[in-house]
Amino acid sequence: MKDLRLSLLGGFAVELAGTPPCIIELDKTRLLLAYLAIQGEKPVRRERLAGLFWPESSESHARHSLSQALSSLHKAFQAAAASFPLEITPQEVRFRKENAWLDVHEFEALLRQAEAHNHPSSWPCRPCLELLEAAADLYRGDFLAGFSMPGCPAIEEWRLIQQEAFHREMLRVVERLVAGFEAIGELDKALAFASQQVGLNPLDEAAHRQVMRLLACQGRRQEALAQYAVCQKILAEELGIEPEPETVALYRQILENTDAGIYPAARHNLPAPLTPLVGRQAELERVCLKLAAADCRLVTILGAGGAGKSRLALEAGYYLLRAFRDGIFWVELNTQVTQQSLALLIAQVVGLEMPLGFSGPGSLGAGDAQARLFGFLREKNLLLILDGFEGLLSQASLISSLLSWAPQVKVLATSRARLNLDAEYIFLLEGLSYPDFAQEFITGDLRRYGAAQLFLAVAQRSAPGFDLSESNQPEVAEICRLVHGVPLGILLAAAWVDTLTLQQIISGIRRNLDFLSADWRGWPDRQRSLRATFDYSWALLPNAEKSLFLRLSVFHAPFTVQRAAQVADAAPHQLKGLIGQSLLQHDSTGRFRLHDLLRQYAHEKLASSSAEHHAVYERHCQVFLQALADWEPRLKNHQQPAALAEMDLEYADLIVAWEWAVAHKHIDLLERTGDAFHRYHLLRGRHSELRDVYQKSIQTLAKPEISAVTLRLWLRLSIELTRALILLGEYGNVDLLIQQIERTLQEWGELASRFQREIATLCQVKGIALLSLGGDYLQALAFFRQGLELMMDIEEPWDISSALYYVAVGCDQTGYVRETGKFANQALAIQKELGDPALLAGIHTNLGYHAMLTGDCQASLRFAQEQVENRRHLRDPGNQANADGVLGLAIFYTGEYEQARAILEQAIQLYVLPGQQTARRFSQYIVTSIYLHTGQYADVLNYSAFAELAPNDICFKLLDLFRAHVHLLDVIPGITPSASMEAEYKQAEQELYNYLSAVKAQPRLDMIGQPLALLGYIAYRRGKMDEAVQYLKDALENGLNQGFFWVFMLALSVLALILAEAGELEEAVEVYATATAHPCAANSRWWEDMFGKRLTALTASLPAETLAAAQDRGRARSLAEASQQYLDWLRASPILMQNCSK
Repeated sequence: MKDLRLSLLGGFAVELAGTPPCIIELDKTRLLLAYLAIQGEKPVRRERLAGLFWPESSESHARHSLSQALSSLHKAFQAAAASFPLEITPQEVRFRKENAWLDVHEFEALLRQAEAHNHPSSWPCRPCLELLEAAADLYRGDFLAGFSMPGCPAIEEWRLIQQEAFHREMLRVVERLVAGFEAIGELDKALAFASQQVGLNPLDEAAHRQVMRLLACQGRRQEALAQYAVCQKILAEELGIEPEPETVALYRQILENTDAGIYPAARHNLPAPLTPLVGRQAELERVCLKLAAADCRLVTILGAGGAGKSRLALEAGYYLLRAFRDGIFWVELNTQVTQQSLALLIAQVVGLEMPLGFSGPGSLGAGDAQARLFGFLREKNLLLILDGFEGLLSQASLISSLLSWAPQVKVLATSRARLNLDAEYIFLLEGLSYPDFAQEFITGDLRRYGAAQLFLAVAQRSAPGFDLSESNQPEVAEICRLVHGVPLGILLAAAWVDTLTLQQIISGIRRNLDFLSADWRGWPDRQRSLRATFDYSWALLPNAEKSLFLRLSVFHAPFTVQRAAQVADAAPHQLKGLIGQSLLQHDSTGRFRLHDLLRQYAHEKLASSSAEHHAVYERHCQVFLQALADWEPRLKNHQQPAALAEMDLEYADLIVAWEWAVAHKHIDLLERTGDAFHRYHLLRGRHSELRDVYQKSIQTLAKPEISAVTLRLWLRLSIELTRALILLGEYGNVDLLIQQIERTLQEWGELASRFQREIATLCQVKGIALLSLGGDYLQALAFFRQGLELMMDIEEPWDISSALYYVAVGCDQTGYVRETGKFANQALAIQKELGDPALLAGIHTNLGYHAMLTGDCQASLRFAQEQVENRRHLRDPGNQANADGVLGLAIFYTGEYEQARAILEQAIQLYVLPGQQTARRFSQYIVTSIYLHTGQYADVLNYSAFAELAPNDICFKLLDLFRAHVHLLDVIPGITPSASMEAEYKQAEQELYNYLSAVKAQPRLDMIGQPLALLGYIAYRRGKMDEAVQYLKDALENGLNQGFFWVFMLALSVLALILAEAGELEEAVEVYATATAHPCAANSRWWEDMFGKRLTALTASLPAETLAAAQDRGRARSLAEASQQYLDWLRASPILMQNCSK
């Protein structure tokens, strides 16, 4: 919403968004603002403004008055706490319209939009009527009504000119609204605007007649007569004249209660619709708008059987009843109509009488019939609706000739095939709108979809109690999707609601095309079932197109011209022919597709010829699996995003081709394409689909038993199936499958040992399983190292980089940070040549973890952002969750805790796969840490996200570290402490021991140093300095071994307190400055509450200059350097303990 709303129609009003009212006292000041606003962004010279508004003053006095007026405007907006809309310089003043809304500008914009529609202004275009209605609502009265500036003649003249211009525009608006709403039969609205028209111009007799006629048409005869009296009085008083003869004649007709001539009925023979048109309002408006265009004479509503072509054409006829002077005529066609009888049929419908003695076809020459028809229609302004033209395509030339002879005649045809005439505009009618479950999950009311609206309307006819609900919306949406929103399909499906459950209807549609049928009296046979509708279209096809249509049924996804040629031997012109028959659709991406139900119909016919069926499917298999092989290298380099996008479009056909190859044991082909097949599923997060396909494939390959021919393929599929099960969290089957794979390898001995790549991949999958199940992390790392050794012998760069990446993952998970960086950098060096974005994302994640743990927060953020960019094309929620999780963690390590929490909570919502629960819990674990460092201590102790975890779960135990952090605080805001700090220390100590036990069991070396440092703090507070120093030495040794910066910060912070109590105040300050130079500590509320406040109290005696100098020295040192120095010092000096003991 704009900050300033300025209304000038009907007076002057200023509205400001979210601020007090803006009070502008003087009319001249208001007019000044209005004048500048009307100029738009065009600047106005100050001397011109002064001359316009103060014409009788001297130049200097006028300029001074202008300055005062501008100043008062500024103060008025300032008082309202609003931004000032004027830009003022010493020379010019300009209105800043970018943040302002003016009713006059909006009024003009709405009129421009309505004028932009390509049709005569008299046509009842509903979008135009809506625009004009909105404009009329803005017109609250004359421009700047109530203002008068006699002392400023130029401004007064400007105001009156503007007022007159807007008044004329408003008259045009209401005239069009009256005509438009009258044409579409909305007489109440037409009457309202006609009355407004009289109010705008009381001397307009035509407007008075309009009101009289509309009142009479509604049966309000006395009011119509009263309106005549009003008209008569106004004309006499204002002009001294009597009403026009036309007005008097209308008055007499109303007085005598004579309907003829008051509101002449439109000529038509349109059938009465039995039901309302549902879900087609947009299509109706587009058809009518196209017919309204001056350059359009012929519109064909083209669509498959059951699409609702006739119903839409009928509604368009009623919509346009007042748009054609000589009427609208419905011509029902059938295949028995000849060219001669077509002309005679049209003649009969439009009321043309044939010569005396004419008795039917054959008694009058075709040329004579056409000539008489053309002559009769030559001066007519009418619309012919020709319904069902697909059976008369050979006679389309008659329509072309008719349109040439009769320039005011237009034709609206419905057909399953194009008429192929030069003048033809095609309106392609597809199914009603419905939710596509592949792209959208229904979260709102299904009623916003046309298909669901129609289903509900039909279902309630036979089952009045039926309604949409949260529980049945998915089933209704699935029914609409199965029939592709085709109205006839929806009608036939909804007719079962009173007999079957929605799930039974879904099963029936999937099982058999004949399910969608009904025995409705009064319906043509071809519309009583979808099969009958399709049979009718099939019968119209030439044999060559029938054969092609059957072959195309092998495609399960939209296909290209190239694929159609490769698989079905289809030429472009043949595809175009099927499109013209409404049996094939051409989408905006340039692909072709068959409606699922049409494909089912054609496939049944194809299956009846076993030889052709086998040949087509075999070609389909060869073409798509070869494409899969071609995609394989691209899935492993920089072309991965493009390859994935291409595979997305053909996924359904890839599945069909794969299953055919498995069923027919095309082992070589499957081995060549298996990598691309499972890598696509992995990258797209389609793990459940891969599981289902591979489980069936493995069962087929193992029948009757695994052979030397099928062994390698069986191994590959089984290993990748194991990976999918891990990602899906189906851990119960993982161990069994790994055992089966290993047992099979042992059984095949020498032959199996040659499959080095498969064994290396198995090692990786075993490592992933251990990490996902929370098992022995060191054993997982050993598996990854074993896999790397085997891959190094194969010497395939991508495989080696992938194996290096997994070793880096294993090192990261076990806390070998330096090793993580080493292996990740080696993998990165290879991928810089290959450029696999997904693998680079993983490598950048590893490098980011390395940078995080070593304290290089900027590098970690850079790597995190790179992995987000790498994953951008991987659109599934799982990959998005990983991207957000890593980015949130990197931001956490920059100390921007609130920003990190927002991203991590977003990631938590996206971790939907059961196999991602470990990552989800880790993100929740970091959110708990954020609560700690932002001082939300109660949330740390009561974080509900882990409430469902068992006490022995590793994530549950990890929370003990944060609880210990809270219990160690001397004062916990918002939490009642225990009776003594010793009780708190005991609680914290137990929690730290629990945490240590958990991380050592995995082990996680990067997580050991923190609890050791905190245990050192507890010992220091208890006065057990030997114990404290030992904990601190152990912590620092752990940190220095791998470079864990967080351990350095904690241990040095504890040491700073010990030094301060020992009297080494400057050194304590210096050490603490080193520890908290990193933003993670500097921005931590907990760090300040835990260490900072206590240290400040202990060092309060230091002069400010000394304190500042110590802090500067501390910040200049690196954490690692200081940690090494103080570790050496702790090992060597007993003086510290002596001083602290005192």
